[in-house]
This record gives sequence, C-alpha cells and structure tokens, in this order.
Amino acid sequence: MIFTTILLWIYPLFIKKLASNFQKYTLTKFENFYKKQLRSALTGWRPYILTAFTFLLLIASFMAFGISLGSQRTKVEFFPDNKPNQIIVYIEYPEGTDIEKTDKITEKLKRRFMPYWMPPIIKMAITILWLKVRF
Repeated sequence: MIFTTILLWIYPLFIKKLASNFQKYTLTKFENFYKKQLRSALTGWRPYILTAFTFLLLIASFMAFGISLGSQRTKVEFFPDNKPNQIIVYIEYPEGTDIEKTDKITEKLKRRFMPYWMPPIIKMAITILWLKVRF
C-alpha cells in the first residue's frame, strides 16, 4: 500500500517524462531500424535465400534430433508409464458408527490386504477417517 502511494506521487514527476521520452526517441529508433532491416530483407532475391535458409535450418534441426535419438542421448516415450504409487480405498459406514469400531475395521482390512501389496513398492500405508456432517 505504501509502495502504491509512492508510485502515485512519483508517476507525474518522473515516470511520465521517462515513458514519454522512451516512446518519442528510443522506440522510434527501434522501429526505424526494424523497418530498414525488413526493407533490405524483402527486396530482390533475398526473400528466396531467407526462405531456403530457414527450410535448411529446419531440416538440420530434425537431423540433429535424429542423431541425438540414435546415440540414445535423448529418450522419447510416446506412452509414458504412469502407474500411480498409491491405492485409494473409500470405506463408508452408516452415520453414527463409533470411531473406534471404524478404526478397528479399517486396520483389519489393511492387515488383510497388506500381503497382496508388493512391499518393495509400497513404502507406507495411511488411513484417513472422516465424518459426514449434515446441516
């Protein structure tokens, strides 16, 4: 808020003049330089050379990418392996079920299914309990 107040005071004194000078002098120099470069690039036989050079540059980049793939420096997967490292189980109990009973049943299910999970892959199992509250 203080910064905004300072900017509102500084703008009419300094920033407005700097922006105006930039638009009048510096930006017009850039525009004139750009216009001169475009005129020289688009006259005579230069457009054909620029188009050919751009096309050759495209071919060269494809070849460089192919060489990179051939040397196995770059690896491409079209269909990456996106198997999740988690299992989400939703367990719903009737409203009013005691939290200790819910915890006991959830732990029982966790112990029952733990042997089927591959222990080197599953590093931890988290149980989250929540209540549905109706208003």
